[in-house]
Amino acid sequence: MKKILLLAVLALSNNANAELYVKGEGGYIYTQDSDFNIKNTNTSISSNILNKIKYSSGYLYGGVFGYQFANMISGEVGLNYMSNGVDTISNFGEDKVYTENSLTASSVFAAIHVNLGALTAGKFNPYVGAGMGMLMDIKLEAQNPTSNEVVNYVGKDSMIGYGIVGGTFSVTNNIQIDLQFRYGRATNIELAIENDTDRIVDNYEYNVFLGSLGIKVLF
Repeated sequence: MKKILLLAVLALSNNANAELYVKGEGGYIYTQDSDFNIKNTNTSISSNILNKIKYSSGYLYGGVFGYQFANMISGEVGLNYMSNGVDTISNFGEDKVYTENSLTASSVFAAIHVNLGALTAGKFNPYVGAGMGMLMDIKLEAQNPTSNEVVNYVGKDSMIGYGIVGGTFSVTNNIQIDLQFRYGRATNIELAIENDTDRIVDNYEYNVFLGSLGIKVLF
């Protein structure tokens, strides 16, 4: 079995159609509303207070470095910066509503695409894929416009998984337009409240839909 896998890797790497590529991309983010608990670090007990985050739209930009094997499978690594509007953060137990808010994060990821170009036999090449990455530099900033109170939540690095569907359109032999849609999910994110060592945000989930348009250059 090991010999078969080795021969397959060598065959792909020596294929004349294998190509390196880079891609720059930008796009739109929609994040699903989420609930969370606030846990007292001294007692390790989560509150029963209902806390809810309602998001608005946002944007992303980033870059990708990849390798395409024989026009069949692509493997890539990338970095995205994501910024999301937040309509409200409600803490009903304390009767507080924060309405001037933002969420920012970066994501380093690796992904595999299976190219379906044989189904179209033209310049358009659809693909499906999956990826895994690390959500980093998570920061949720909340501001109460009435009292001018500002609360900053800083998140620990967390794993995020992606489902991917997209397609490329060949402009020239080495330039492609890449339209891509991703669903990303990270669970059990822990957010620490700045200047508050007694409480953390517990069981926070990040479910995000991303649509991006990119320019891919093959070498």
